[in-house]
Amino acid sequence: MTLHISESDVRAVLTMPMAIEAVEEISRKQATGEVVLHPRRRFEFPGGRFFHHMAAADLDANRVATKQYTYVNGKLKFVVSLYSMETGDLLALIEGDCLSQQRTGAASGVATKYMGRSDARTAAIIGTGWQAQAQLEAIAAVRNLESAVVYGRDDARREEFALEIFDRAIASGGGGLGAGFRDGRGAMESCFGTVGGRLRPGPGTHPARASNAIQIQRHRCVGSGDGHARLRRGDAPEAGANATPLATCLLGHTPILGPQLPLF
Repeated sequence: MTLHISESDVRAVLTMPMAIEAVEEISRKQATGEVVLHPRRRFEFPGGRFFHHMAAADLDANRVATKQYTYVNGKLKFVVSLYSMETGDLLALIEGDCLSQQRTGAASGVATKYMGRSDARTAAIIGTGWQAQAQLEAIAAVRNLESAVVYGRDDARREEFALEIFDRAIASGGGGLGAGFRDGRGAMESCFGTVGGRLRPGPGTHPARASNAIQIQRHRCVGSGDGHARLRRGDAPEAGANATPLATCLLGHTPILGPQLPLF
């Protein structure tokens, strides 16, 4: 019998530390050839509507998963299907909005764990959209943050985001965001700067969307999956062309830190 796992089920069970552990484990398996990925593909429909699909197989566990999602009228809707390759049965259908948000954030958590400075106490995040909260939560799960700065174009949304993060930190008590913010040592700040309508990065920040070819060449580029960065490098084509897979770095085959700043 196929198990149906709802959004509320996922939210009740999945934590960011769990997601980070799973992403790190599966990345190591990918590097050893135990996991096979089919990167994202998409269909575009008239009116700016999209259907996306991707798949992955864990050969050791005899499991295959697919993820499909739509983008219609400004909204994303995800579903994940899990199959047994021992029996061919569909084991589960999982509503994937929260799952996708946490998994994407967790990849940045793993990258920060291995690529970020171990003594980092402040995080800066550009954007206040659907994915931003999970990104910051993942970074806070692997670093003892004392403060965070958020950049956003919309004043009201930026303030709302700051309050959401602060409330979540207080509610969590310990771990995740709460580990860095629960005692009130660092308040969630919000600020924004533009140059000619574009984001103005501060000292030490290097967002790919605001970088040009010369800036990209100064960085050591690391991608989340083999071939993944090349397929999604529209904002910064120079970044994906020669990106090193994160999975390879985790096995120690390629040094992560060096004279160049890492760009994930």
